Amino acid sequence: MGSGGISFSKEKMPGTLEGIISYHRGRGWEQDPSLEEKQESQLVSFVKPLPDGSRLHRRVFKGKKYFTIREHKDTSDPKRDPIGHVQDILIPPKHKIIRIKKT
Repeated sequence: MGSGGISFSKEKMPGTLEGIISYHRGRGWEQDPSLEEKQESQLVSFVKPLPDGSRLHRRVFKGKKYFTIREHKDTSDPKRDPIGHVQDILIPPKHKIIRIKKT
């Protein structure tokens, strides 16, 4: 992901679903936004509004050995600019993939 992305090089996310949830809640992420529809094998999702009106969005998926987190940056937060968010639906932003080994 381009600028505005988050790097996990300095912090290690826990390898359990409970740990991933706790990690995000402790850093100001909102869990399971009300308007979102879950995708197949998705366990949970998180959003974090940014000061410029955009937001970060992460979806956590289950796998046999790993949790996979798909992250993208919406140019418009649908809670603040629902019409602007339509652009992110029509032209989806690039995703960053993060794999967390289950413990």
